[in-house]
Amino acid sequence: MADWDDKAIDWYAKNYGEDVSNQWVMGAAGIAAGEDVLDIGCGTGAALRLIEGKAGKLVGVDPFARMIEHAKAATGGASKIEYAVAAGEALPFDDDSFDVVAFINVVHHLEDANKGLAEAARVLRPEGRLVIGGEVFGESTLPDGQAYDAQLGALGFSDIESMDVANGDGFVTIAKRSRRDV
Repeated sequence: MADWDDKAIDWYAKNYGEDVSNQWVMGAAGIAAGEDVLDIGCGTGAALRLIEGKAGKLVGVDPFARMIEHAKAATGGASKIEYAVAAGEALPFDDDSFDVVAFINVVHHLEDANKGLAEAARVLRPEGRLVIGGEVFGESTLPDGQAYDAQLGALGFSDIESMDVANGDGFVTIAKRSRRDV
């Protein structure tokens, strides 16, 4: 992601900031009232805005200050959504801080996907859910493009399920954290 400059970020925010994949992923996530949610690589904050008022604490992180500026501008001053500049591989949160951690169109952008998934597991509460979506578009690419079962299993996740959420155009993987002893 080192090649992202302000011009690229502005282009992405304009063209993909409100992408429908945010709706697909948050819809599939089944966010319950009061659940604390972290969106890693939050972009313009679209996914968090979709669940504002339905969940507990909402936090978005992105490695680029310029993208956080877009998120804050789109969210507005009355929002309680918190934003921070941080890479997915080095999250500034305590262990067991969130009920749900989401990666929407992000895992393929991480410098080190294994480290990013491990960080998500670290900040996820026991019995919490990791939600990954938007990584592939098209059922034929699902096995190669979003096959995280082995990585997630090694991190102590169970009940790993990938589902088609948009008639072959969008897939979401949901993994439940079952224990901390891994």
